[in-house]
Amino acid sequence: MGIRFHKGFNGDYNLASNFALEIDGIVQGGFQEITGIEAEVEVIDYRDGNDKALHKRPGRVKYGNIVLKRGQIKDKSLYLWFKEVIDGKTNRKSGAIICQGREDTENTRYNFFEAFPIKWKAGDLSAKSDTFAVEEMTLTCEKIEME
Repeated sequence: MGIRFHKGFNGDYNLASNFALEIDGIVQGGFQEITGIEAEVEVIDYRDGNDKALHKRPGRVKYGNIVLKRGQIKDKSLYLWFKEVIDGKTNRKSGAIICQGREDTENTRYNFFEAFPIKWKAGDLSAKSDTFAVEEMTLTCEKIEME
């Protein structure tokens, strides 16, 4: 029978492998994986008077930490941003993760705001391996919105 879609469906899915990272208007390249694009609303349980039922209300919103992974390259700009934080200068930046479809057209944009790096990890090194070293950078942010 197959999948049936609602009227107007154009089939242009975001490809998980076709994305770009933009920070302060500059496209950063070479990322093989970006995770942590998420938001969660805290649930507050409360009881109203003598009502025996437990009611729920939305509470604070918590955003995930964005983890960036890419092959280690000569460009040290992300590491230098992390080093600023270590040195006591919290340089907050905004950016976007841009997802594209098959035609390389922008389908979805995840904007993040007031971000700064909280973790950096150099790639694992092994004389037995012939793969690229992969560095990781973890950003924390105050807000993520899907556009």
